[in-house]
Amino acid sequence: MPQSERDRTYLGLEGSGTFKLNQIKTRILIIEILNSYCPHCQHEAPRVNNLFRNLHERADLKDHIKIIGIGIGDSSDELNLFKEEYQVIFPLIPDQNSAIGNTFGVKGTPTFIGIRFNDQGLPDKFFFQEGGFKKAPRFLNEIIKRSKLKQEE
Repeated sequence: MPQSERDRTYLGLEGSGTFKLNQIKTRILIIEILNSYCPHCQHEAPRVNNLFRNLHERADLKDHIKIIGIGIGDSSDELNLFKEEYQVIFPLIPDQNSAIGNTFGVKGTPTFIGIRFNDQGLPDKFFFQEGGFKKAPRFLNEIIKRSKLKQEE
């Protein structure tokens, strides 16, 4: 569970302890798999912050698409330092045992995964990209297109 109240509110989570991805109040979840010591993840941090800002500025999307970072091999303290150093503005969640990375078959960092939740809350992985992206608006448009979010509305 995210430590900050702000992050829990953003994700629609309550309580403490652990949570499952389908408890996040959203239809589409973008997950960045990262490691706080990865130079590529450090380089990508401003772009992902820009993606978060682009998404948050769009009233038609901000309640339907959420972003989290999962720090594989990272402790809460390591992620807090990363969050402070790179001014990360979206929730970061530690995964010291790399359980999420293993579940999704992640080989390196950063990796971006798009998950779509159906009406029963079951996840469907519709996007998987190893490595970073160049332009946040283009990346967001690709997520929207592949998720088929606009076709539903």
